[in-house]
Amino acid sequence: MDCWHRGIEQANTEAEVASRASDYLALWAPCELEPLTLGWREVRVDNARDVETVKTWLLDSTAIGDPTAELHELAGYFWHAAERIEKIRSAPH
Repeated sequence: MDCWHRGIEQANTEAEVASRASDYLALWAPCELEPLTLGWREVRVDNARDVETVKTWLLDSTAIGDPTAELHELAGYFWHAAERIEKIRSAPH
């Protein structure tokens, strides 16, 4: 999945990061996302704020119980996406 992380690094805008995060999330099966959805909340990424929200949910869900390696992988991806958004925001314009 290194290509997905490279895609984040190559993104030049918050919208590009959010779009790539949305595409990556779409690869995950609903059953894989159950610890994240808690059976009731929709997980989607439409903008940079959603990237941060999903990252927080993932960090919360991996802190509870015995999370799967896949969930850790997803959390790492969203952590990276959120960091890239912060880098874009702090770049001189």
